[in-house]
Amino acid sequence: MAISAEAARLGEGAAHMPLEGDREGTPFGTFAARLFAKIAARRRAGSEDALSPAALAPDDVATAILLSLCLHILLASPWWLTAPEPEPLSLRIALAPPAKSIAAPQPLGTQNGTERLKEQELPPLDEAGMAALRAGQGKRINACMRCTLTRGDFSGGLYRIANLRHADMREANLEEADFSASRLMGANLSRANLRGTRLQGALLTGADLRLADLTNARMLGVWIEGADFTGANLTGADMTEIDMADKARFREAVLHDADLRRSNLAGMDFYKADLSGADLRYGKGLTQAQLDYACGDTRTRLPEGLTIRPCANASK
Repeated sequence: MAISAEAARLGEGAAHMPLEGDREGTPFGTFAARLFAKIAARRRAGSEDALSPAALAPDDVATAILLSLCLHILLASPWWLTAPEPEPLSLRIALAPPAKSIAAPQPLGTQNGTERLKEQELPPLDEAGMAALRAGQGKRINACMRCTLTRGDFSGGLYRIANLRHADMREANLEEADFSASRLMGANLSRANLRGTRLQGALLTGADLRLADLTNARMLGVWIEGADFTGANLTGADMTEIDMADKARFREAVLHDADLRRSNLAGMDFYKADLSGADLRYGKGLTQAQLDYACGDTRTRLPEGLTIRPCANASK
């Protein structure tokens, strides 16, 4: 294998260069320089076989072959001229999306922890338990959803956080019982006796309390959204700080001396309601239109700027 003419020409130039490889170059560089020097010397001497492998030592032949391959690769493919410049190093930090703000749950009552208990599952009441309740023998209850407790006697019992959703409690006796924070959504309590019943923070959403007696009932912070109190007696009832009361109906209800201070009264229906002596001061959302068909007396206390017509039998 003969060394290419290109390599030979490069060798002639290399013969006049100092052999830097002898001092600090690589061994390959040293051998290549010496090889080029030998070839150039033979050509100057007029040797015809200067490029013949037979005229070279074995080490020189190996060096010549390797050098020839390297030169062909470098000259045929100048990759260092066409290679794209490296992109500048950039640091990208992916930040997690901000967590959605979590609003505090709206309290079911201002004085109790009903919100924590709202979704708590409680064991249901069996038939024997329902019979005991109806007979007035059961003074505690955990859950009795859609139970039939018509005319049951719950008077004086302790039924806090009881689950009585959609229970039928028509004409039941709940006098002086404690139903604080109980779930009575959709329950039927029409004509029931709730005199002095403690209902603080109870859920009465959509409950039926038509013609019920709630005299002196304690209803601080109850939810009565969509509840029906048509014709009910709420004389002296404590209904302060009620938040959820939209579409609650008090048509023809008696609210003598009822306390509705600081309650959300927006959307309440007081058509033909008797508000004699009732205190509605600091009520939120109450409009004149809500009072136009209600009546009261000189003791009725209203937010500033609102008026109410006197009832036919109002005290002077």
